[in-house]
Amino acid sequence: MMALIKKIDNGVGYTLKGLSIAMLTVLFLLLIVNVFSRYVLVFSMGWFDEIVELSFAYLVFFGAAALWRDRDHFKLEWLEDKIRCYAPIHGVLRIVINLLAIIFFFLLFRHGWSLMMRAADTTPVIKMPKKVLYACIPTSGFIMFIYAIRDFIVDLKSFISCYSE
Repeated sequence: MMALIKKIDNGVGYTLKGLSIAMLTVLFLLLIVNVFSRYVLVFSMGWFDEIVELSFAYLVFFGAAALWRDRDHFKLEWLEDKIRCYAPIHGVLRIVINLLAIIFFFLLFRHGWSLMMRAADTTPVIKMPKKVLYACIPTSGFIMFIYAIRDFIVDLKSFISCYSE
């Protein structure tokens, strides 16, 4: 069972990183093509803004999920560093932080899902459903929610094992 979970986790990691890299590449290439077409070929691409919006949203949300999965996200560690020598308080702080993260990501998922489901219009030029644009919000929110639960369980087990002896 753990081998399957590890395979799924690795697959999620590769997918999140792959999507983030792909979206960054799309943004980079679009920027080059847009500058070239405006100043050399003297025409603009009407669909440019829609693809940039999609690529940027997917880059930000799936990139954040990849960072959360690997625990590489930006965080302020000042308070944690100050109370690290007080092990019980430090353990409680880690648990509280994880609980807040769980609540936040659940709300991100829930409201992102609601936004996606209410979106009935399409983009003006490509006629892409706005649901496609918003799908990255609940998807990444759900992924981060699962990994926040993982972090909570790991920190709770660590806290319990330190003080159950």
